[in-house]
Amino acid sequence: MGENLLLCPLKRKWLRSKMRRLFSSRNWRTFKSPNTVEHHISWIELYGVKKDNNQVIHLGRAAWAPVYSNPNVRFQINQIQEFKSFHALAYCNIHGLWGNSLEV
Repeated sequence: MGENLLLCPLKRKWLRSKMRRLFSSRNWRTFKSPNTVEHHISWIELYGVKKDNNQVIHLGRAAWAPVYSNPNVRFQINQIQEFKSFHALAYCNIHGLWGNSLEV
């Protein structure tokens, strides 16, 4: 089991809301992205920066085929208290690379 389960319920709720904001910030498009061959999100990656040594950890990547799957992902992070920030990247075949960061 991950240590993140040891967080009190209020802390978990707060962290979930912060992570949602990472992906719904004004830096990201807040409307539903098209999902066609001509215009789609190809992948999303999540990185974390550790508190103790600023090491960047690649936490996960999700990739999709346009039309046949939707760009929706949930990352479950273990030892979440070891991170001071999270950084997300997404690639749109029309608009290129998008990114956003969140300090926790």
